[in-house]
Amino acid sequence: MASPSRRAAERVPLEIERRLDAQTTALFRRNTCDTPDSHRVLGELLHRLDPAGTSHAQVRLVNLSAPNAFSLPGGGVLVTRGLVEQAKDVDEVEGVLAHELAHVAHRDVLAELIESTFMSAIWALTIGDYSGLLVVDPRTVQNLLSLRHSRDAETEADATAADLLEKASVSTGGLVAFFERNRLNVADRLAFLSTHPATADRLSRLRVRAGVATSPAFDAAMLETLRRSCAGLERVESVSDLFR
Repeated sequence: MASPSRRAAERVPLEIERRLDAQTTALFRRNTCDTPDSHRVLGELLHRLDPAGTSHAQVRLVNLSAPNAFSLPGGGVLVTRGLVEQAKDVDEVEGVLAHELAHVAHRDVLAELIESTFMSAIWALTIGDYSGLLVVDPRTVQNLLSLRHSRDAETEADATAADLLEKASVSTGGLVAFFERNRLNVADRLAFLSTHPATADRLSRLRVRAGVATSPAFDAAMLETLRRSCAGLERVESVSDLFR
C-alpha cells in the first residue's frame, strides 16, 4: 500500500514539478558539463528508453567524481562524470538511467520531499496548496540525495527499469555489471550503494532479464562524447560541493 507521502506526490500536477525542477537545477547549474554534444547524447539515451516522450524527466551531466546517478524532486536526473568515466559501455549508463527514470515515474523523490516536511505538507497538498514545494534550498536537496529509498521503492524501480530496457532492446546486464562492480569496490561503496543498496536478491532478479541482445544502435563513441564533455573541468568531489 502506498504511503501517505507517495499518494500526495501522485496528486502534484506535472506543471508544479517542472517549476520545482527549474529551481533545483539553478542550485547546481555551475557544476554541469553542459555542451551541445552532451545534450544530444543524453537526449538520444532518453529517447531510446522513452520513445513516446511520456517521461517528464530532464537528464543532465554533472561534474561529480562519484560514480552515481540521482533523481531529484521535480523530475530531474543527474548523471555524474564518475559514472560515464567508469562505465564499461553505454549499456551501463543506459541501465542506471533507466533505474532513475523509474524513480521519477514513481515520484519517489518528490514523496521523500513531502515526507521531510511532515504531515502538514501532505495536508496542504490534499487541498491543492503546492506553494510549499516551490521553496527549496541546497541543504534540502543534498539531504534528499543522501537518503536511501525504501526496499520496496528500489525493487519497484528495478522492475520498471528492466521493463524500459527490454522494450528498448537493451540488456539489464549493464546495470547488473555496474551494481556488481560498485559492490566490490570499497572506495565507491559509500558513493553509490549508500543510496542504491543492490542486494543479492535484487541482482538475481535483474540477471534474469539480462539475456536480451542489445541493439547495436549506440556505440562507444557516445560514451566517449560524454566523457569529453567534462574534460578540462576541475573535479567536484562531494555532493555538497556540487551545490556551491
